[in-house]
Amino acid sequence: MEVKHEHEHEHGHRHIHGHEHEHGHEHEHGGHGHEHGNDGHTHPHAHKDHGHLHTTHEHAHGEHHVHTHEHTHVYFSDIRADLASQFFGLQHFVPDTVEIAELRGKLDALPDDYGTLMELADKLNFQLRYREAIALYDRALAIRPDDYDAMYERAARYYKTMQFDNALTDYLRCLEKSPDDREVLYRLGITEYALRMGGDAERHLLRCFELYKDDPEMLVASAYWLALVSLRENTGNTTWKTYDFAIETPHHTGYRDALRVLCGLDDAETAYEVWVDNADTLSASIVLYALSVHHRAIGSDFRANEVYSVLLTIDKYWAGFAFVAAWAERLSKYI
Repeated sequence: MEVKHEHEHEHGHRHIHGHEHEHGHEHEHGGHGHEHGNDGHTHPHAHKDHGHLHTTHEHAHGEHHVHTHEHTHVYFSDIRADLASQFFGLQHFVPDTVEIAELRGKLDALPDDYGTLMELADKLNFQLRYREAIALYDRALAIRPDDYDAMYERAARYYKTMQFDNALTDYLRCLEKSPDDREVLYRLGITEYALRMGGDAERHLLRCFELYKDDPEMLVASAYWLALVSLRENTGNTTWKTYDFAIETPHHTGYRDALRVLCGLDDAETAYEVWVDNADTLSASIVLYALSVHHRAIGSDFRANEVYSVLLTIDKYWAGFAFVAAWAERLSKYI
């Protein structure tokens, strides 16, 4: 019997003010200069897409029973922007919090205050108001044109609003400044995946797979995305199949469960049933997206489309990497 605890974050931050780590983890909120976990990268204080706590019992007959327990972490605000407003620039009706109103007042008095700009962007991120946060990162970069934190944070929100070309530009600039930054390489690879730049995505994710050998949670996340690049773009690379499932990953159960299917260790339909039954989690979108790619790779286009359609209805964690990648496919008419 294997016991797993769900606590997805989705990756990576190096933030300054805030509540977001998105570390293979998806959280939402900026912040600079705080180490999180053992990935060696600075992250925010973070609150967001950590998913929910799951306990999965694997029985001898291959049955999977997932028991979900609400995690105490705050992933994003109860009152938040929807995907239509952030993907397509439509109007949202999310009111400012008292904190946001106070920070706006500070900016009225000191419009070029870098710290206030970054803090306000962080608070807006918590409400998933990414497009407004991007405008504030623009202002911060006008003050400090080479500022790494603002550039990195803006890139993350460009991805979440499907402005992939802009995200690519910012991540490449970050990479120039810090060539071995694992977080940047990881996010850059995912952005290139969304842009169907298979060769570049694979190269950067292969580098992540090497650099994250000391970080089990991010190692499995890197293997997951490397597998998707290989399967969707038919690159023939099989490095992801060398992932060692004996490594414990108590947090990234979604990536791990998906990768087990992609490696042929678990049944795709069993995984589908488990995660549809637990759809109100970040991991559900991670697993279901991988299943859609898996079915298409083996020539089961009809089943792939069925899984994909179900995935798009599970939009609580619409800002997650996998969900955004799925929408990118929809808009590119790949599906």
